[in-house]
Amino acid sequence: MNFKKLIKSHYDAQVPSKSLMKQIEAMQPEQSSNSPFLPILSRGLLAAATLVILSASAWWFWIGSLQQSIAGEIAMHHLEHKALDVVESDYAVLASKMPRLNFDLDSSHSRLSSYRLEGGRYCALRQRLAAQLRIRHIESGREDTLYVVPARGELKRITRAFTKEAGDVTVHAWNEGNRFFALAQTNEI
Repeated sequence: MNFKKLIKSHYDAQVPSKSLMKQIEAMQPEQSSNSPFLPILSRGLLAAATLVILSASAWWFWIGSLQQSIAGEIAMHHLEHKALDVVESDYAVLASKMPRLNFDLDSSHSRLSSYRLEGGRYCALRQRLAAQLRIRHIESGREDTLYVVPARGELKRITRAFTKEAGDVTVHAWNEGNRFFALAQTNEI
């Protein structure tokens, strides 16, 4: 018989004494009367936590892809550079000359304080009537486009301002009150 088999047979033949078994059993934690439910409860909590994490991940992915989709649509309109329907430098007067719009066009966002309004036209954003406003940066003279549309449906779900690149256009977007704003700027080459 080889040495390994001899050692194995020796240890297999060993039986712990009754006193040792009682000591080992005493060291085991007492099981409560609810113990059969603990594994089920633990699995339930684990499943719930997993569901929450997966839902949050899906939400962030959906919001990110929604933001990129909006930025792409805005960039496309911005690069078309269509003629203005109304030439006007005052937001209130421009709104009165565009009667199909039933929302205010001006924004209190600090980003827009360095721009001058040149005019606007009707357009669609996310299949909703929107205002496409041509604005000019006062210092640089760069012509940019500001979009204003009621914040409904998926646009209302965007709760934080975002900036996205869409080709050669940078889009800064935010919700203000019940309106969604997006500023499109052609990137410097």
